[in-house]
Amino acid sequence: MKLTNANVAGLKLPDGKSDLLVFDDSLPGFGVRLRAGGKRTWIAQYRVGSQQRRLSLGTVEAIDATEARRRAREAIARVQLGQDPQAEKVVARAPKNPGAYIRRSRRPVFALCRAKT
Repeated sequence: MKLTNANVAGLKLPDGKSDLLVFDDSLPGFGVRLRAGGKRTWIAQYRVGSQQRRLSLGTVEAIDATEARRRAREAIARVQLGQDPQAEKVVARAPKNPGAYIRRSRRPVFALCRAKT
């Protein structure tokens, strides 16, 4: 089934399941995840080596199907070029100056250090 706004709005979560993944027939790796709480999220699923990864593209309420499909196509293209979009997202969220984070932390710095062996 080609995922459109109307098709996704009609999807229901089966009884007894906490989440459901539905993938698009026309774009491999593009899909939507339905959660028990009612949240619906566009995803792109891909493989890096032997690891299967999922990249969240945004919620169904915030992004329409054509924009989500465009984002998924871009993410899958980056994977084919040898990049890992999920790893790039993690690096972008990392603190720019980890030393400042340690100074602001309430935990003592020595708690973050490994014991000498």
